[in-house]
Amino acid sequence: MELYIYDKLLNGLGIVDEFKSLIWTVRFYSVGVFELQAPMTQNNLELLQKNRYIYRPDVGEAGFIRSITEQRQDGEELIVVSGSMLEGLLDKRIIEGSKLSENSNVKSVVSTICNGASDLSRFDCLYNELDGTEYPINADADCCNMGEYIRSLLAADGCRIRIVPYMSDKKLICRYDRGVDRSTEQDVNPHIIFSSEFDNINNQVYNYSDEGCCNYVKVIADMEGKSWDETKGLEYPLYIEKYPEGAGGLDLNMYICYSEPVIVQEQRYDAEGNRYEVNVLDYSETFFKQNEIVKQYYSEAAENFEGEVYGGYRTEWALGDRVTIKDEARGISYIKQIEEVTESFEGNEVSTAITLGAALKTIIDAIKEAKRK
Repeated sequence: MELYIYDKLLNGLGIVDEFKSLIWTVRFYSVGVFELQAPMTQNNLELLQKNRYIYRPDVGEAGFIRSITEQRQDGEELIVVSGSMLEGLLDKRIIEGSKLSENSNVKSVVSTICNGASDLSRFDCLYNELDGTEYPINADADCCNMGEYIRSLLAADGCRIRIVPYMSDKKLICRYDRGVDRSTEQDVNPHIIFSSEFDNINNQVYNYSDEGCCNYVKVIADMEGKSWDETKGLEYPLYIEKYPEGAGGLDLNMYICYSEPVIVQEQRYDAEGNRYEVNVLDYSETFFKQNEIVKQYYSEAAENFEGEVYGGYRTEWALGDRVTIKDEARGISYIKQIEEVTESFEGNEVSTAITLGAALKTIIDAIKEAKRK
């Protein structure tokens, strides 16, 4: 395998064709990562530097370097380079509240780093070709990490932003990605079934954890000290909640928070034509705002399968696809999304491991969520 190296403007710099190992992990709802160990040759020293893109022409995927370490021990000199897949570019920026409007959405926010007015905010090779789907972004996004916020918002709809490299055109294109349903629940696409019975998955492991999950979310409008003259929209109790039907007791992990109601000033005219202003409690906008918060924090318990797979990746199935996995030991079949794929290259050996379902939350994930809340 050859790895092509590009600078930050996607100018080709050369090829790394000599390396010890490469671990290439792509993820659907979070940012993928890679690690490359290469001998400390003059070519590798010149190419594997900061602010560089690494491109795999065999599969049309790319990442960018975030860490470089030189190791010298036992007579072996190595360069260890690690980084993120292209979606991690969004994590290099924040959402600025001063640039948000009532109509702000994912497309408009991403465009600020594609063709924004500030040279500090933009990436010159990033282009916004997201389709017409609108995912509104509210004022609570102010100063949030752009990548983390957008991923959380889109994940509630089973969607992600994928950044696709077109190196010959010197473009990185932002697109939405939903994956394909290839499970036994549908009859449109060929079925993909992973099972030891079919000898297409090995070392299968089942994982379950509800650590860090919030599957009961209640958002209450903070009405203390608020006043209004009129209301509009469909009246409802000034809170919304979401939880699995029939769940209770051990099934539930709760999260409750307050949000500001949407009270707007509108103009009115009296019988003599004099203009005056009234405060209007907008039920519809308040509900919409609360629902977006629910989407951001609601998360089911993590349940997944891990294993080594043989064949079919990128030809019969891909990251994000929904497939069927058979748990032979429990005698149960599950429908799960392929949320992570790791390819490992070492010498002439190549292996592929997948995670079907949500990855278990790490301590770092818990710390991030605690800070967010």
